[in-house]
Parts: sequence; structure tokens; C-alpha cells
Amino acid sequence: MRISHKHKFVFLANRRCGSNSIRDWLTPASDVIGLRPPVTRKQLEQFPFWDHMTAEDLQKQFNFHGWNWSEYYTFAMIRNPWDRVVSHYMRALEKEASPLHIYAKRAENFTAFVLDTDVQRILTQQRLIPFSPTGEILVDRLFKLETMAEELPQLIKDLGTPITENIPRLSTTQHGHYSDYYDDQTYEIVKKIYRDDIRVGEYEFE
Repeated sequence: MRISHKHKFVFLANRRCGSNSIRDWLTPASDVIGLRPPVTRKQLEQFPFWDHMTAEDLQKQFNFHGWNWSEYYTFAMIRNPWDRVVSHYMRALEKEASPLHIYAKRAENFTAFVLDTDVQRILTQQRLIPFSPTGEILVDRLFKLETMAEELPQLIKDLGTPITENIPRLSTTQHGHYSDYYDDQTYEIVKKIYRDDIRVGEYEFE
């Protein structure tokens, strides 16, 4: 999560949607930099902004601080959800800091990971970063990870930031084409959880 009061933008960091890369890229133009997880309750009491806040939670903080949400250009990223969940799995296997690490480690394979109801619960919660529970988009624009390199720099230029560098590629995962990981059941589970992302991004399972 990044906020710029000078350039009037808010970036909401959606997990495994290029969020590490974009946060790093936007930091020089940002006034509020979210805490990196894991975050304790005590830390949030002292500084109530963390990297993966939902739009609803951040709007509450704007109201509390007397900032006008409508004056800021708000945006987040989405990604083909079937590809995204494979990336979640690969990242969770590698990084203990991932909230899905313990579930990836205990799963026999990707299928078992997706079938885990705890994993489904966490993915469902994360789905709400740019959306309301009813599927309403709570930001001005949702960029697609697949096309962000062409579209996002123009927005940042239009907002008058000093950023001229290209978006870095951080925290990437290495894996084959996502379709190789799915069966009918896991395909349907991801389709249901990320129904709003699929609708807005017009994603298809390729």
C-alpha cells in the first residue's frame, strides 16, 4: 500500500499481482508506506497502515485522519486468478513469511493446496482488497498485471510524479503454464473465489 498526498494517489497492494514490484517503484513518490507483513496488533495501533489493507479498511483510515478519499486516484492490480493461485503456491513453498506457507508445506501437491479449506478462506479474504463483499469495485481503476507495463507508467506520469524508471520485476515465481496444475475441481474452486476478478478482467482459462 502506498499513499501520496502530494500527487494524490492511493495504491492498494493485491497479493501476487505485482505488488512488491509496484510498491518499490512508487516508494519515492509516496508519503505513507504500509508496514510489511507479518504485522502485530501493537504495530497497527501505532501506525494503522499495512501493505495489504483492503479498500474498505483504508477508507476508514482516510475518514479518521480527515483525508478526502474522492480527491485521490485509487488503483490496484488484478491477475488471471488461475495463474495467480499457482504463483501463491510456489511463493508459499519458498517463503516462510507467506501467510500460506504452512498450508503449502503440509499439502502433498498443488491440488491438495487448493482443496484445503483454510487456503480457500485466506484467498477469499484477500480477494476483498479492491472489492466490496458484494463485488463492487472500490477503486478508480483496476489494472491487469498482464498489461501493467504498458498502461501504469502513463498514469504515474499523468499524476505528475518524478518517477521515470521502469517497473522492476520482484518476487517472481518460476513454474510451468498454470493450466498444467488444474483438474476440474480445482478449476471451479478458483473460478468461484475470484469471480469478480474474472468478470472485471474478462479472464479465461487458457
